[in-house]
Amino acid sequence: MAADQTFAILNALRFRGDVSDLQRMERDEGMASLLQAAMSEGAVEAYRAQLLAHAVRVEPSMLPDLSRAIRQIAERCRISKPLETYVYAGPDINAGITECEERFIVALSSAAIEKLRAEELEFIIGHEIGHISYGHLDVPVNALLSGQYSVDARQAMQLRAWQRKAEISADRSGLVCCGSLDTAVTTLFKTLSGLSLENLTVDTAEFAAQWDHLAQHHISDGRGSHWNISHPFPPLRVKALMYFWECDEAVTHIPDAVGGRTAQEADHEIETLLAMMDPLARRSGEGSDPLLQPFILWGGLYLALISGDAEGVEVERLQSLLGGEAVKREMAGGFPGPQACRERFVQALSSRKSPLTALDLRRIFTAIGSIAGADGTVCDQERAALSDLATVCGISPCFVESLVSQQAA
Repeated sequence: MAADQTFAILNALRFRGDVSDLQRMERDEGMASLLQAAMSEGAVEAYRAQLLAHAVRVEPSMLPDLSRAIRQIAERCRISKPLETYVYAGPDINAGITECEERFIVALSSAAIEKLRAEELEFIIGHEIGHISYGHLDVPVNALLSGQYSVDARQAMQLRAWQRKAEISADRSGLVCCGSLDTAVTTLFKTLSGLSLENLTVDTAEFAAQWDHLAQHHISDGRGSHWNISHPFPPLRVKALMYFWECDEAVTHIPDAVGGRTAQEADHEIETLLAMMDPLARRSGEGSDPLLQPFILWGGLYLALISGDAEGVEVERLQSLLGGEAVKREMAGGFPGPQACRERFVQALSSRKSPLTALDLRRIFTAIGSIAGADGTVCDQERAALSDLATVCGISPCFVESLVSQQAA
């Protein structure tokens, strides 16, 4: 379904990565033909028939909390079609939505009804409304990856990467519908943990910090083997919600949102997080691979500090490669000395479980070489520091000389 004015509020908040990836796939002839082949006419009515046979259609008097959540969402999103709600037996918190001509069909697991409060139901139903609003159901990813179609490895990676970005957009829709970051995060926590304690309190920052530990493990492992997962890791989703909560655009639709940054800035940070799960994104450009971030960060700072450029164009170049947030986070306690940066570079190398490939090394040294040459010259100290890091990594000095020549050109 093409998005219409019914969802104008939600469409303005859609994650840019979701939009750009979908447009890229639609422009690709091979992918476009796959998408067309996988579309199934009559699937919606078949789905409704299945629910009528194996689930319970809910009337307002049966589940007042659910009915209130549905009513609130219809008002906030200005939904004119009726929402027909079903509950099916299931031990996990789950929800789904589809659309036929005269109604939206919402299906929730019994665990969702039993474990979630009314406002938490607003988040998960609002999340599903987002999928409808953004046309996500027009891209049958699961059908394409079921083995019935000739999807190559690259196409499969593209589909999964887009699917994860679609979840970021849908989470924003859920946040708008429930109106509270704490509610959204608590819902994700309950979904992940299965807990539903009466006085459960979830610290948003602590839950999000779980991502930092996971990311560090992912970087040390170096294999990037999570590309086939349909949803971002829950702590990553919490981080993405926090970034969005800080957007001025969020304040327009959620009075309690903090604001203070643009959606474009938030989306850039979220793209960096998602790249951790996407091998194609990590190969797409210089310095963009989060698995290589520690090497570029500490190698780049080593070069910048050894030349006395702690606040100048070289650090600005480093920030442009890794994102300002990544550099600020590491520098929260002040700039370390050059040798401390070198030690962190060596530590990143020794803690990595899989060796750096030739392509990895080229990307690292191309990135830190561009930092050294950001001011237009590569001084003797920077040249010596590059050679030093190259020796640590087992790279020929000839490669470093070639790199320096390129930066000086």
